Amino acid sequence: RDNNESSAIDNMVNATIRNNNLNLIKSNNENDDQLQKLLKKCASLTRQQAILQRKLSRSQDLSHAQTISHAEKVIDEKKNEAERVMDAKWKEEWDEGIRRERDEWKKEK
Repeated sequence: RDNNESSAIDNMVNATIRNNNLNLIKSNNENDDQLQKLLKKCASLTRQQAILQRKLSRSQDLSHAQTISHAEKVIDEKKNEAERVMDAKWKEEWDEGIRRERDEWKKEK
């Protein structure tokens, strides 16, 4: 091989290496851009998740409060019903006692 042929081959090899290096740099830059976009999207999704988590937590708190409120209402209704029954029973016993005393009083007369 002569120097011209060797020099031409070296130039082709060097050109190929430079071209490959430029392609790798371009590819790395594109990958960096994609990575930055993915990181921004990830940050956005993380913020959205935090917002949704807070909404869910508030919704669960509200649901829990409504459940407690409903239970308290049912307890109050049952208590009122029991008081009505006890009042009716007490009145019945009171009236019966008065009837007995009246009957005894009539017998004594």
